[in-house]
Amino acid sequence: MITPSLTDRILVTGATGLLGSHVIRELLTHGYDNIVAMKRSSSSMALISDVHDRVEWWECDLLDLTSLDDPGVVDAIIHCAALISYDPRDRDAMERVNVEGTKSIIELAHRKSVKRLIHVSSIAAVGASDDGNPVDEKALWNYEAGATSAYSVTKFYAEQEMWRAHVEGLSVLIACPSVILGAGDWTQGSASIPHRVAAGLLYYPSGSTGYVDVHDVASILRKMLSLTTDGERYIVSAHNASYKYVLENFARALGASPPTRELPLWMHSVLPFLSRIRQLISGDSPITRTLLQSMSQVRHYSDSKLQRDIGHDYRPLIDTIDRIAKAYGEAHK
Repeated sequence: MITPSLTDRILVTGATGLLGSHVIRELLTHGYDNIVAMKRSSSSMALISDVHDRVEWWECDLLDLTSLDDPGVVDAIIHCAALISYDPRDRDAMERVNVEGTKSIIELAHRKSVKRLIHVSSIAAVGASDDGNPVDEKALWNYEAGATSAYSVTKFYAEQEMWRAHVEGLSVLIACPSVILGAGDWTQGSASIPHRVAAGLLYYPSGSTGYVDVHDVASILRKMLSLTTDGERYIVSAHNASYKYVLENFARALGASPPTRELPLWMHSVLPFLSRIRQLISGDSPITRTLLQSMSQVRHYSDSKLQRDIGHDYRPLIDTIDRIAKAYGEAHK
């Protein structure tokens, strides 16, 4: 198997987002200086402004295959582009971006005969553990009507497209990160945690999940470029922790009051209703029953396969929280 070299041309999708921007920096730091980065005409460059002039930008629409003008030689692809949302209004958009967009990238990979296609999936596309042990890559994903988010469904189907591509001859690797923590757009995804904590939270969800620093995910994706095996899937999760623990430590780092009450089950019915009213007034993303059910589950994840095949020393969770809180404080002075 031929793996990409430092001089090969690496395409990164989702390059202006939290993960994609860190992947760009990781590649540049380790000697990859022939990078083409995909972006939309409307994409904000705020997260990539420090290195945007060190890569070649390819402006195109991932959702329109006919607009994917020829980017020239492409030796490998790291596919980070995705839409993450628990808002029911975004279901169709997630279908287009996460599934149809992935199909477009696979078509491009076939045309360019790439040496490697790395797909960033999610633990949302991984099943649960039946015996109480940490979830690993063998856990089967299961659709449960009313309890499975549209995001989970679309990431699962995107993975199926990747397995099809592998059967068709592409060298494919899949990374399934847990909750990715990093300083980015403070209104979006996990980067909104310090904003919500600083504003004041009374309740904390009862469940737990896996967490991983965005720098660690970027490093692992870079290591996957030179992995000598393919057709593999890896859970990328550094720490298993309760939502209570994470929110308390963000509050400590921000000098804010931590949430003191566990979210009661009866609020799982009330909050979505109240959130829907607020959505109609302000346009904010709603809190859904599916999201609340997910955050009440205790989920632990195992990265033993990744450590066996790739190996990685993760950053301590406390250090990640402190770094993000410091960045948030500096941004909001």
